[in-house]
Parts: sequence; structure tokens; C-alpha cells
Amino acid sequence: MKTQISVAGNLLLAGEYLVLEEGGPGLALALEPRITLEAQAAAEWSLEARMGPQRQLWTPGERGLPLADAIFDTAAEYLAAAGRSFPHPAKIIIDTSPFFDQDGRKSGYGSSAAAAVALSLYLLRSARPNQSGEEAVAVAPAAAASAVTEGSASTSLSAAMPAELAVALHGHRRMQGGRGSGYDIFTSYYGGFGLFSGGVEPAWQKLAAQQLPDLFLYQGLSPVSSAAAVAAFTAARYGSEQSLVEACLQSSRAAVLDYACGRSALAECLYAARAAGLKLGRLIAVDARMSPDFDQPELFSKALGAGNELGCLVSVRGDRPWEAALAGMNLLPVRLSGPPLCTGASV
Repeated sequence: MKTQISVAGNLLLAGEYLVLEEGGPGLALALEPRITLEAQAAAEWSLEARMGPQRQLWTPGERGLPLADAIFDTAAEYLAAAGRSFPHPAKIIIDTSPFFDQDGRKSGYGSSAAAAVALSLYLLRSARPNQSGEEAVAVAPAAAASAVTEGSASTSLSAAMPAELAVALHGHRRMQGGRGSGYDIFTSYYGGFGLFSGGVEPAWQKLAAQQLPDLFLYQGLSPVSSAAAVAAFTAARYGSEQSLVEACLQSSRAAVLDYACGRSALAECLYAARAAGLKLGRLIAVDARMSPDFDQPELFSKALGAGNELGCLVSVRGDRPWEAALAGMNLLPVRLSGPPLCTGASV
């Protein structure tokens, strides 16, 4: 019997840096294409990671794939605490190649987070019951209570965290040395479009699907170190520029919550978030201006994540008068995901 799982990619459209704060909100979207996991019973555990043109093999005896190490260790701890036995050995293939371009460069769809969700799902759902035969459930600590209250809108963001989500979150953070907001894990797990709330125990509020403007991803001129960008933000956040950084974060927060509460359209939200991001980038010396850059309310670019390695072109013009001029930019259209998690089995 072969088990098959597919998981959508993820993007943080607005709220970069803000989601690093306790309760900091961000707008996130799950998108196609998907990574896939296939697993089949075997005499010993093995995992093959397919990452564009690269192939890497992992076994318990030759640990060397940090994500697999972290998820297997975290799953084992959760299952032991719940009195459940680890699954029987399997040969696992995780293919994240759809998240790489033809040159072998990551497209920015959150491949490691999607892979963490897929592997956690497989391990937790394949785990065996405890010795008494009763199915115990490994439960993560409940997500911290958080809410959005703006005028008449008040929607709880709190929910008990499913075990497979908790393993993916804590395992992914374990791989990152304890860092990571978790927006990418939550987005790939829940799918669709949502309001993410950052912190030690993050939360997710599903937002009603609305007509999205045309969104296209494109790569910046050079890679940006997320760790270095976050370090620069942290230094400014608690240094002499603290008040100016706080003003940028408040502007970003207002843009995100205005959209979440129905007071603005998505393009308006992203345009305001762009302005806040550019100011914050200048303060922390991590440029957030894309190249090429566009700055009109009907056609603009916005950096996604730390720095300007990946950007999103936002267009509210249905006739796309700019399409021919930008034909050489290798724009990738953003397609909202269908069901976030697809699982199945075949003989």
C-alpha cells in the first residue's frame, strides 16, 4: 500500500517582521503548485528529498537532512508523550521540485515548511495506537487566545492545535534553531487565505475568499539572508531607532487589520503595507524595494518576506496594458490553492 500526500505552497503577502512579534498579524495565502509525499512500507526507514535537480537521501543511521532529523525527533517525542508507538518503517519520497524554477532556483513557495507539514501528517496519521488498543491523541499546547476587535468585528483566532500541525511547527522551528514565526507552516496546513497571528503559540483565522487582484511573483536581483535581515530588524527594534520602527510596524498592522475587518480591498492593503515596508527597510538597512520597481495604485510591486529577494507584482487592471512590456520578467501567476491537504492511498 502506498500513501500519497500533497501540500500547497505558502506566501506571506503582508506583515513581514510584524509576525515576529507576539500576536503580530500577517496576511498569508496558500497557493499552487504542491509538493508531494509518497510512502511505502519497507524494512528500514529512508527518505529521499527531491529538490529541483538535487537529490538527497536520509536514513536514521546517517542523519544529515536537518528537516528530516527535526521532524522525526519531534514526532517521536509527541507520540511517546501520548503513549503511541512510532509508525512501522517506510520508504518516503518528498518531492519539492514544483517549487523550483527551470534553473534550479527556489521560487519562494515555502518548500521546507510544506515538506514539514507533509512529513508530520504522514508520521502522526500512521502512528500506532497504545498497547491497550485505545487510540490516544497527541495534543499540542492550546494556541494562545487572540482576537481581532475592530469596531463591530470581533473574531477569535484561537483554536486547539492539531497534533500534526504542532509537530510541523515545533519541528520546523527546531531545524531553524528555535526561530521562525510559523506563518508558512500554518498557511500550508490550513490553506486558502487567512490572518496569521504570530507568537510562541501562533493562531490562524480563515478569511472569506474574495476576488483577488492579479498577483505575480518575480525574483529580485540577488538572494537576501533572512537571518541577517531579522538580526538587523531586532537591533533596530530595541535600539535607538525603536520609535521609528514601531511607527512602521503600526502602519503595517493597520493595513493588515483594515483588510481583515473588511474596511479595505486587498490591493489597497498591500499598497499601504508596501509603503510601511519600504520605510522599515531603510531604517534597518535591508532594502525592500524590488528591481524593477512599480509604484502606481493600479500597478505596484511589493517585497515579500525579508529584503527584496522575492516580490509580488499587484495589478488591478483587468486589461493588463503592461503585459507585453514585462514579458521578459518571468512572472509567475499566483493561484490560490484548492484543498490545502490532499491524502490518499493506492495499492
